[in-house]
Amino acid sequence: MVNPADLVEDAKQMGLEICEICHTAVIDGKCACTARAEAAAKAKAAEAEAPQEEVPAEEQVPQFNLRDALAGVPGSPAPEQLDAWKKQFRTVYVLPLSPTEVYIWRYLTRAEWMSLIAQEEIATSEVRLQEAVVNRALLWPKLDPIQMQASRAGLVSTLFGVIMKGSWFLEPEIAISLVQEL
Repeated sequence: MVNPADLVEDAKQMGLEICEICHTAVIDGKCACTARAEAAAKAKAAEAEAPQEEVPAEEQVPQFNLRDALAGVPGSPAPEQLDAWKKQFRTVYVLPLSPTEVYIWRYLTRAEWMSLIAQEEIATSEVRLQEAVVNRALLWPKLDPIQMQASRAGLVSTLFGVIMKGSWFLEPEIAISLVQEL
């Protein structure tokens, strides 16, 4: 097995200048690390000078504006109410299912979750658990039992799903994909 330190010593004995950083021969004042640095700088400069391609308007993703979305929904909360919710709950989410069906919700805390699952009638029924979570976390519009029964079949389970994800009930595969080594 060849020892890299021995190679560096041999190169020095042959009269070659060796870079102290990358331990490669310096030729014409350049070693491997300076050559890489120069190449990276040239690539960055070329990228900055390259004309930016414009994305056609039909391919651009429109930015969602909560206040604009709510403006067209009758009985929607005033901007002051939105600000109050943000102050109270720190994070408030919106789920626009259609131009006229917009749902504003927040995440559950651990204490709220534990309180819900401690109730036997909720903990033993998936449907009741979904309804209880939605009732607790949905800020607007509030859905009473009659409205829940009259809503589209998947509304409560959809709201339950996004609320649970927003409360960080993640599948292990998703959580693992977020892990980074320090």
